[in-house]
Amino acid sequence: MELKKLKKAAKLRNIDQMISLIEKIPSKNAADAEKFLSDFYNHEVSVANAVFELTSYSKIHKTKVKLPLKGCFTLIIPNPKERSAF
Repeated sequence: MELKKLKKAAKLRNIDQMISLIEKIPSKNAADAEKFLSDFYNHEVSVANAVFELTSYSKIHKTKVKLPLKGCFTLIIPNPKERSAF
């Protein structure tokens, strides 16, 4: 049940709820949760890197680049492998 809630929280980008759910996931489901959070983390980092590259490109080449999802990249969660819960 917690894994479904965790996926929903990730879809909504509710970081506080994700953190509280991680702590409630039983140890038998920890590997599934870790894989899911690792995929989420890697996706977020990829998106943030893409925005960084676009911004850098626009500054170097003095062109305006309109970011597709302006304002959506305000928080990157820490790598779930570093969490002591796992």
